[in-house]
Amino acid sequence: MILSDIKYKRYKFNFNRHFSSSKQSIKQKEIIIISAKDPSGKIHYSEVGPLEGFSNDNIEACNYMLDTILSKVNFIDGNNYNNIISEFIEFPALYFGFEQLILSLKLKNGKINLPSKKININGLVGLEESRTALGKVDDLAKKKFSTVKLKVGRNSFDEDFLLIESIYSKFGDRIKLRLDNNGKWNYNDAELYLKELGKFNIEYIEQPVADLDELIELSKFSKVPFAADESIDNYEQAEKVIRNSNINFLVLKPSIRIGLFDTYRIIELAEQFETNVIITSAFETAIGRLTLLYLSALNNHNYAHGLNTELIGENYFKSAINYDSPVIIFNKKDLIPYFDLEF
Repeated sequence: MILSDIKYKRYKFNFNRHFSSSKQSIKQKEIIIISAKDPSGKIHYSEVGPLEGFSNDNIEACNYMLDTILSKVNFIDGNNYNNIISEFIEFPALYFGFEQLILSLKLKNGKINLPSKKININGLVGLEESRTALGKVDDLAKKKFSTVKLKVGRNSFDEDFLLIESIYSKFGDRIKLRLDNNGKWNYNDAELYLKELGKFNIEYIEQPVADLDELIELSKFSKVPFAADESIDNYEQAEKVIRNSNINFLVLKPSIRIGLFDTYRIIELAEQFETNVIITSAFETAIGRLTLLYLSALNNHNYAHGLNTELIGENYFKSAINYDSPVIIFNKKDLIPYFDLEF
């Protein structure tokens, strides 16, 4: 089946609240929405949304590639689509966008099995001032979130430590705590900090150091479980971690790294080695977020996925799903949205 009449449009959205990590403060995101028509006249939509500071590509490069490729080829063959998406391999967000169109087409043709599943979601607290962060953990606990991801990596580890200590003092094991410092620590500091953090019942710490080989080495002796995130850009790196390390969690952001179909492959391999894949959002609209929800549902474990980032563009792209909820019941009917957009 052929998808033709491919069009696209750019949007820019300011966030309702700024989100801070040890890397940067994120205030807005620009995306591209792509549309394509199948032979029955149904319109399929996808989203391209590289995230500044976290993606290897950017919105201008994606826009240029779309202009260049679509001036030559303006269709996708659902049975032989490598003729077009192979052009985007160096642009992960754009690659993901075209893979979403293929997924949508396969869903329409009944070629993909759709699981129904209860999906657990973790709450998210950015790199806030400690009192504010503790208050947000309290708010999430009142909403019945049992897993919270906390951004760490302040200028003083003591400040991080005291905040974590305060959270455990107040909530105990009612909250499963995940830490993420986006690779800010160096190897020697990480050794010291991990020993201190070993006294807490932390579910995992995400990307404590930036380098993948250092991450694997640290995982050999750390009492705190590890998750790899930014150091995983492709299937080969994920395979290295799964086969050759003590790292039990992979945090994947398919919309800005790795892509959709390679994420399938990683999930399948990870399950053979009892490694847990956590699907995480990177501030998508309802279009991209539904694809991530589907990928989350493919995992057999019950660990919480990271879909609690702000859902952008809600004035344009409606969603019946509440991502600010500790549990989402995923059903087949949820995955095929229709957006009446003007291009």
